[in-house]
Amino acid sequence: MRTVFVKTGTVKKFIAAMGRLQNVRPGIPKMCLIHGIYGVGRSETAIWWAAQHDDCKFIRLVSIIEAPWLLSKIIAEMGQVPERIKEKRFNQAINILLDRQYTLIFDEIDYVTSDRKAIEMLRDIHDITGTIIVFIGMEDAERKLNRYPHLNDRVMERIRFDKLTLEDIRTAATDLCEVKLTEDAISYIYSDGPRFRPLIKHICKAEALARTNSLKEVTAADLREGKR
Repeated sequence: MRTVFVKTGTVKKFIAAMGRLQNVRPGIPKMCLIHGIYGVGRSETAIWWAAQHDDCKFIRLVSIIEAPWLLSKIIAEMGQVPERIKEKRFNQAINILLDRQYTLIFDEIDYVTSDRKAIEMLRDIHDITGTIIVFIGMEDAERKLNRYPHLNDRVMERIRFDKLTLEDIRTAATDLCEVKLTEDAISYIYSDGPRFRPLIKHICKAEALARTNSLKEVTAADLREGKR
């Protein structure tokens, strides 16, 4: 299987949204929310984006997160040692972001939506520095953030990652699979579950079938039966 990043329809929407945020005039909010079901590439898309941009930091949150820890994590990701005193630590983060306009991406934002101090701190960082901030969460993340109207008003871009479309599956099969999949094979993969994990499973199976049976292409029947 080829090692490439697949640009699904939703990924292209994300790229367009990030482009808009990078080009808004000063004073316009620069927050983005990515939310949706599991297994369709939310986190992977953000990781890929961060890898392409040196000024972008991907920060994965955990269940034990609290505002002081989060602030230290942000500073460490930007390459500095966090100050010991909380007030100095906040000013340190602000000064770093004023000096260099990083983009901050927070994955698993659901972990902090019940922590008002953490949410308020992120809003303060955004407002003072003009930093682009991207939140990534599950399906319910939008409703949870709606509890903070003053922050919700700053979310200018909202992208829902839903089930992969048939065209997404076709694109992924073309980009990733080292053997040709027939159209009925692509439809079969789509019907088995429009998420990446089932897709990867079928691509690996198709490539193994092609090697074992010297196939130039793999059909839906091949995938169902395991061999010709």
